Amino acid sequence: MRFTERDPGAGRVAAPEDDEATRTIARLGMDDVLEAARAGGLDAALARLVRSLAGVKASVGPRTWSRVLAAARAHPLRGFLHLDPFTLRCYARPGGQAGDAAALDYALRPRELSMPLSDPVAALHQWMIRGQTARALRYRRDCLARAIEEAAEKCDRPPRILAAGCGHLRECDGVLAFGTKRIGRIIALDADPDALERVRRDYASLPVVAHVGSVRDLVRGADGFADMDLVYCSGLMESLPQEAAAALARSLFSALRPGGTLVVTQFLAGLAEAAFLEVYMDWHMTYRTKAEAMALVEPLLPETALGCSYQESPEATLCAISLQRR
Repeated sequence: MRFTERDPGAGRVAAPEDDEATRTIARLGMDDVLEAARAGGLDAALARLVRSLAGVKASVGPRTWSRVLAAARAHPLRGFLHLDPFTLRCYARPGGQAGDAAALDYALRPRELSMPLSDPVAALHQWMIRGQTARALRYRRDCLARAIEEAAEKCDRPPRILAAGCGHLRECDGVLAFGTKRIGRIIALDADPDALERVRRDYASLPVVAHVGSVRDLVRGADGFADMDLVYCSGLMESLPQEAAAALARSLFSALRPGGTLVVTQFLAGLAEAAFLEVYMDWHMTYRTKAEAMALVEPLLPETALGCSYQESPEATLCAISLQRR
């Protein structure tokens, strides 16, 4: 797919105007980062940039941060970083959102660029798909694959599964139960018709049914889905404020049969790359603490859930919460 890169800021933020933003940009040392990255010191340079941007975002207000963000995008370093296809795909948003399914495939199905690893662009790409965010995405994929396997083992029938916000459904790549025909049906629901078409092509031999549906449809109610043994969502909670995310969890939970399991995932506030994602990938998410993530499902626990489990990625950047319906 070909697409045109947008100008820095794309009309959403003002150009740098105050002294604080200008001083902050100077402290980031972007000239040095760019020079080091081109000269073979990419890993250390970008790690330093990630830490610096995180520190800046934590120390300034939203108005100043928006100006820092615009000034950072105006620096030539952005042009270098956008030589990486993963970073550019997110920033350019040809699919309408930063972390769309095609972009996530760079992390979930890594591939080598057709150039030697000594090339700065190849090194940049490897840094991006092995970074903290990419590791969290793969952890999420693997958690969902395990949830499918567990449903196949525990259910008294081939399980019916709803994957809400399925993207390219890459968790299916690691599910062994498909080989033994222990899965009844997976309803793959997403708002992106292109993503669903890819699901149909890539998993044509599996019991997958693609269904177009939006987050708004799900929040309003999952009445069209019922008697599910497993319902899970990935990437949806980060797109919603707290009240709407809790409503989505409640709606998805209602689609379960008794004994069925809901799994929700959530990027956590410990993601050090969050500021970097905003600046260079235009990827904005709602990050939550453990308490805020648990609050999404706590109203379901007293009377309707048998139990709840919480697990985090090794770097505490993403969590998965599971609860079973009575």
